[in-house]
Amino acid sequence: INNPSQIHGVMTGSGDDLFELSNIDSNHHAVIINQLDAGAGTNTLNVKDSIFKAQADTKFENFANIHLDKTALTLVASNNIATGTVHIDQLSALTLGDQYTGDFSASVVGDGTVTIDKGATVTLTGTNTGLTGNLTVAAGGTLNTNHLNQFGSGTTEVAGTLNHTANSLQTHLTGAGQLNLTGDQSAFNFDDNVGSDFTGNVRLQNNTFNLSGTNTKTLANSTLSLSSGNTTTVEGQNQAVKNLELDGATLVFKDVGSIVTNHLSNTIQDSVIQVDVTDTESVNVIDQNSGVGKQLITAKTTAINLDHVALQDLAGQAMGAGTELEIKQNGHAVADGTYHYALKE
Repeated sequence: INNPSQIHGVMTGSGDDLFELSNIDSNHHAVIINQLDAGAGTNTLNVKDSIFKAQADTKFENFANIHLDKTALTLVASNNIATGTVHIDQLSALTLGDQYTGDFSASVVGDGTVTIDKGATVTLTGTNTGLTGNLTVAAGGTLNTNHLNQFGSGTTEVAGTLNHTANSLQTHLTGAGQLNLTGDQSAFNFDDNVGSDFTGNVRLQNNTFNLSGTNTKTLANSTLSLSSGNTTTVEGQNQAVKNLELDGATLVFKDVGSIVTNHLSNTIQDSVIQVDVTDTESVNVIDQNSGVGKQLITAKTTAINLDHVALQDLAGQAMGAGTELEIKQNGHAVADGTYHYALKE
């Protein structure tokens, strides 16, 4: 194909066909390919030494394998490549461009790079476990995923937005963008491989989460936003996250559970803090008159409005002034006490 040129359509019949495109330069010449249809068979398309940007009506159809060899290929629509496997060598790059909106159903393998460009909204549906190169979501780009096999073994850099709906994440994560983890009310967990290099915002929604171990380590440099439908439980002492935002979730403190953070804030979405108030055991009933405070969250700075935070016990009952509980000695109720609970900044 010479520069410039246009191919309206090339179609072949049954059989294992080989198509090859080489030395295309879309940056400096108008090269338009409307349709390459290889028909039935195990067909291959090789694109070599090229810079090619597809058009909205470009279709590479019925190719089992598409090989990029020293090539930068930009797709702009889900119909550009709808099936097969795209092989990307180390000197090649696949970009889902700024006009791309919709599914990308092909699989990707190889040690080249894949980029979701600024302005693109892409939903991965293929299996990409053979991708050893890096996956980048550029600032202003959006990537939607719902399965672990949609990531490869390389690093995923999120400068834009990654919406992930599976119940775990395993890819090594970097960047300073937005990670939205929306579930089906199941438990969400980070894998050790994710690491703690991500410095953006992590939003949990419609899931449960235990802030401990690997989950806490992953968030060491991130802002954790707890949103509607999420219940996060803290049982260990001094679980450290960079920043914490309450955005309509339920945050449960059990046993010695507590959080340490640089900055604590909340939104106008009403959040709930639940604490364990069953420990009213006392050697001397008179001791119950002594005031007791418990530090749940330690923050260097705060921007918190307690009008949007409710205090409850672990059973979900509201706690405040005039809360009545049994006072126990040796495990037996010996009196009733009236307690005045309140959250304090």
